Amino acid sequence: MSGTRYVYAIQAGSRFKVGWSSDPERRRRDLQTGQPETLVIAAVWPDPDATKIERLMHSILDPYRVRGEWFECPIETVIATWGRVQDARATKRGWAAWQERAVELGLAPIPAGDWRYP
Repeated sequence: MSGTRYVYAIQAGSRFKVGWSSDPERRRRDLQTGQPETLVIAAVWPDPDATKIERLMHSILDPYRVRGEWFECPIETVIATWGRVQDARATKRGWAAWQERAVELGLAPIPAGDWRYP
């Protein structure tokens, strides 16, 4: 998985860590140390702007935040959040709103482009 960046959701019971990594499985193993619950990768999406997308997802998921990058919500909510980001990328109006949110978060604007993946 090296070279490509991924946004991931790692599950521990009813909680999810939403983050990014070039190797989500290695990240899961690193996080497993000291965790009483078994961690599993619940979702992974390739994204060249993974760090920015992660922050946008954190912003949307904020009502479910437990601590740091951990959220307590159904996996469907995490997946729907990913979908909202991708839908916004597909429309000019939606993308403009996401660009404004990125600036509010102190991020450089995310370039528009072809966001389809193999």
